[in-house]
Amino acid sequence: MSTPACAACAKLEVNEERLRTDLDDAWEVLAEPVQTVMRRYGVPNPYEQLKALTRGKGITREALRDFILTLDIPAAARDELLALTPATYIGKAADWPVAPERRFLSLQRGRAYGAPGSSR
Repeated sequence: MSTPACAACAKLEVNEERLRTDLDDAWEVLAEPVQTVMRRYGVPNPYEQLKALTRGKGITREALRDFILTLDIPAAARDELLALTPATYIGKAADWPVAPERRFLSLQRGRAYGAPGSSR
């Protein structure tokens, strides 16, 4: 069944360069892995520390790098965090068993196909 919304989506063109640029500027997406590693190694108040870092401003590559260098975590964990970029971090998406295009199609139909906790 084709809906007007699906027909409109089929006409969309992806501006890959713009997506890359936007992603390259979105260092805040790395707050999740940084906070996770901080929790893993018992760093106190990880959420609050990251919140203080970002309050009133976005996260830049340099600010995140400087913050990571101050963390009392093993060198290997620090090096892994420093190697991440917004484009290379995929979070939990790798754990999802369904191909992204199939997940997108199911979301168009109002279902979260293959999402954690889903029966599909």
